[in-house]
Amino acid sequence: MDDPSSVLPPPLNTGAAESVVFPPSFAERDLEELKRRDREQQITRSLWTQRVSGLWGTEPPYEEQAEDRSGWVLGALFYTWIGYYVYEASREQLTESRLPKPTRQYRAYNAGVALSAELQRQRARRHAWDGYVGARVGVLWDDASDGVLRWVGAVQQYGTPRQLYAGVEWRVAPSRRRGGWAGRCMR
Repeated sequence: MDDPSSVLPPPLNTGAAESVVFPPSFAERDLEELKRRDREQQITRSLWTQRVSGLWGTEPPYEEQAEDRSGWVLGALFYTWIGYYVYEASREQLTESRLPKPTRQYRAYNAGVALSAELQRQRARRHAWDGYVGARVGVLWDDASDGVLRWVGAVQQYGTPRQLYAGVEWRVAPSRRRGGWAGRCMR
């Protein structure tokens, strides 16, 4: 008499294990959606950067000025390079064509490129989270929490322009943390 626990199950054919397909979980689907949104946002940002850099074109040629050739200590602190211009001006021989030209960082082109880069950086920071609006979110301390990110940005009434806040529409609200401040310290 055979013991029922000693009977082996019938062997599976070799292709059966590979043919079993499990449906993707919600978390995997949401992660793929998040990756897709992030990719789209990066492509949009790089296209915008290319378009703006195309507007500026290449830097026009620059000839070194007396201020550039002077050393840091004597030139920047004591303005020794300006002596020639003061002498010419005192003799009333300084003409507009002989005035010093702006240095590289203060030329209109370079100042415009620097300003444009700063505005692009601020724009990217302001809209960095736009691709994630509509994504499913939760909190770390409560695995059951589930919500949808509705907006991210600074709240004007709070007077904290450097802090971003997130608006979440909760399907399952997170439970309150146990331990209060002590729970945060023990992590």
